[in-house]
Amino acid sequence: MKKARQSLVDLKLERDGLVLVVSPYEDLEEVISSIDRLFSEMGDFVSKGDELILSIPEGEKAGDDLPALVSAVNKFGLRVSQVVVGRTKKTMKLSNEGRATKSRYVSEGTRVMKRNLRSGQMIVHNGGVMIFGNVHPGAAIFAGGSVVVFGSLKGQVKAGLREGESSVIAALEFAPTFVQISSFVMNEPPSFSQPAVAHVRTGRIVVEPYDSARFQDRGDID
Repeated sequence: MKKARQSLVDLKLERDGLVLVVSPYEDLEEVISSIDRLFSEMGDFVSKGDELILSIPEGEKAGDDLPALVSAVNKFGLRVSQVVVGRTKKTMKLSNEGRATKSRYVSEGTRVMKRNLRSGQMIVHNGGVMIFGNVHPGAAIFAGGSVVVFGSLKGQVKAGLREGESSVIAALEFAPTFVQISSFVMNEPPSFSQPAVAHVRTGRIVVEPYDSARFQDRGDID
């Protein structure tokens, strides 16, 4: 078997959910080895039971290999809910009976972790993320909802990738290198040694001390 190349697979969190992208390939075993290595290295940073979308290249080969690719994902406790084929974005929802069904949004709840997130480590979750620990430089969080860190936040955070601009990023010590909420990006966020929160107000991300934050009224409460 040839040496597996990590670049054959990539994990992304988009508005439709968690997406495992398979690049064009020749050897199925290389792809399966890349999937094994990706999820083995992530360990418990991906929640078992999460659904993901499998994006495969166009062509008869990938279609024939689909059962093996789905099985490789299922081995880690994840479930393939949709398959996206190539640039045409043809999709199908996989049901327990193997029939195509209509896709719908399902909230995944909040992922809670009681540990530090160190450089090179990453959390990817379709819902919110809550960390009791520190997020070190070089670590990354990709969340469908809000991110709350009960500790120091010094890594990168992308929040609201499913739930939109109502999501927030909060930490007891706020010093990330990059923040994104929904489609809004802040490349050089300010630092606070006190509890602070990043949120979207009037079309941009603002970061404020938590006790004086002024949130935009989005009409969530009657």
